[in-house]
Amino acid sequence: MDNKNTYKTIDLSGIWNVTINQSDSGNVILPGTLDTNGIGNADSERIESRLTRKHTYEGEAVFERMVDIPKLSDKRIFFEVERARKLSLIVDGIKICPVREGNLSTPWCYEVTQFAGKDFKRFLFCIY
Repeated sequence: MDNKNTYKTIDLSGIWNVTINQSDSGNVILPGTLDTNGIGNADSERIESRLTRKHTYEGEAVFERMVDIPKLSDKRIFFEVERARKLSLIVDGIKICPVREGNLSTPWCYEVTQFAGKDFKRFLFCIY
């Protein structure tokens, strides 16, 4: 069976705006973490018994970007986000229910087919 036309990936990597503490905002490069983007509290204490990060942050982080979802004939379109304990997605002010809830080891999955081919949409996802 030929699976090369079964699905198409739209690359959303690149610069996203992030807001933490409901007021501090800046740009991050995804894929990546707040730590790899230098966002959070500087963590100078090294603990020998485990891996430590250069920056730590616990709390809500809101990622935002305009996204163009092309119309794909007779194809459903899904938005997946990996490595999040809890996540919500809002597209142009509409909260989207997950098709599949994820966790740190499985991706969150949302269907966004209804927004395809309708100009750029404001994607906002919140990681708790």
